[in-house]
Amino acid sequence: MKRLIVALFVAMLLAPATSAQIPAAAIAIDCNESESATDGGNFSIECTATNPTTYIEKVNIQVDSNGALIYHQSDFEVGAGQDVSFTVNGTYPSFNSYYEMSGFSVSVTGTVTEINSVPPVNVAASTSTIGPTNGILGQKCTQFQGGWGPLLSMTFEYNTTGGGSSNTSTMILSLNASAAPSHVDSFLQHARNGCFDNTTMHRVIDDFMVQGGDIENGDGTGGYAADWYGYCNGQAEPTSTFCHPSQYTLPDETSGGLLHDICTISMAKTSSPNTGGSQFFMIPEDSNGGQGPSWLDGQHTVFGQIVDGCEHVKAMSEVPTTGAQNSDPVDPVRLVTVFPDCDGDGIPDWNDDQYPQVIEPWMHCPHLSVDSDNDGVEDDEDAFPNDSNEWNDTDMDGTGDNSDVFPNDANESEDSDADGVGDNADAYPNDANETMDSDGDGVGDNQDAFPNDANETKDTDGDGVGDESDYAPKDPEVTEKDDLTGEASPGFGFLAVACSLLIASVTMQRRQNA
Repeated sequence: MKRLIVALFVAMLLAPATSAQIPAAAIAIDCNESESATDGGNFSIECTATNPTTYIEKVNIQVDSNGALIYHQSDFEVGAGQDVSFTVNGTYPSFNSYYEMSGFSVSVTGTVTEINSVPPVNVAASTSTIGPTNGILGQKCTQFQGGWGPLLSMTFEYNTTGGGSSNTSTMILSLNASAAPSHVDSFLQHARNGCFDNTTMHRVIDDFMVQGGDIENGDGTGGYAADWYGYCNGQAEPTSTFCHPSQYTLPDETSGGLLHDICTISMAKTSSPNTGGSQFFMIPEDSNGGQGPSWLDGQHTVFGQIVDGCEHVKAMSEVPTTGAQNSDPVDPVRLVTVFPDCDGDGIPDWNDDQYPQVIEPWMHCPHLSVDSDNDGVEDDEDAFPNDSNEWNDTDMDGTGDNSDVFPNDANESEDSDADGVGDNADAYPNDANETMDSDGDGVGDNQDAFPNDANETKDTDGDGVGDESDYAPKDPEVTEKDDLTGEASPGFGFLAVACSLLIASVTMQRRQNA
């Protein structure tokens, strides 16, 4: 018995020390770039949380996405020594170019918040970052919103003689969205997203044309439209779900009035209608004796014109060629890059050419912007282009968000007394203790004992009757004059009865004594 008592005593001493030993937490987050996926402007990243401890851990997930809209599972448990897979889904923010996209990344951080249902004694966190050079985020053919103006600069590299020195040439392309809206939209999207950068002009025929734009294979066997325009491999379909995006094709737009004149750009396709994708061809100035391949009119869609540098198309069409059709360049003819160039000076509008000068009055540059107040927001996006302290007006009340105490309420912008109620709705805009006067008697509801009675504001004796109506405002027992009369009668009656009883008692005592 004594041994049992000693054992129990020792166990009691050891129990607190054991329960106080909270285990240390640890976590590892790994997001696999190879399992990233994209669909239009959306992306999906597969991640794994690994718990190397021998305890159950609760993990919180946070995502830093540089402006992307993110959807993910916030909290989950990871068993001892186990892995849990989770997905981070998101929508890309708006980029104006592939170059803007180059700084985009997604960081996924997992932090242990509980271990065996109690807070850990240490901070355990792990971060996995997917940057623009990793996985699907590094693929430049991702669709984004935004738009360019009609003038693009295209830079090419090619050798005029086999094995000779390389030439670098730039030409200016003007697109015609009125005549071929779908073709221009698709071409701009591919160009903006960098899909054409460092692709080859795989087919070259002297005195005819120079063809490229195969953004898939680079050899003329691939390419697709940048968006859904109603066709899958030339077949009209009701929705985009009927085919993979790599099978999107363009509807023929041959009735816009544009012909295959020299120095024009047209969409390549198969012999079947509505099969244009991303491949295009340019017509040199000596094509068909300077007349252009008119036999292509009505078959292929012309969507732009080379307004400067067309001589370079001629030079490219004359490079040495080989192959069965004698149309394969001996040395690669490479399209280095395509970028917006409103004034045609060869400098990208988004780069060091901050304020391009329009060189022709008919050139329209919708993307051209100025930052008049130097606040970092271009005038076309600045609600207050001349105020460096303001650029947004969310509720469109004419007061900038930075100055607007209520940026989401178009009826309010100031709160002079800082009581949380805007001046327009505040009956007492300079009194932080009052905001309403329900009965309009000039006394705020907080100080008004009768906030819904315009005739009363105070109740000094707290009897529920306002001072103005109370006959005795300082006497809680009296509210009307009748209250005073009613109280006197019972007092005198009681005294008379008491006196009568006293006289009767004295008289009876005397008789008994006699």
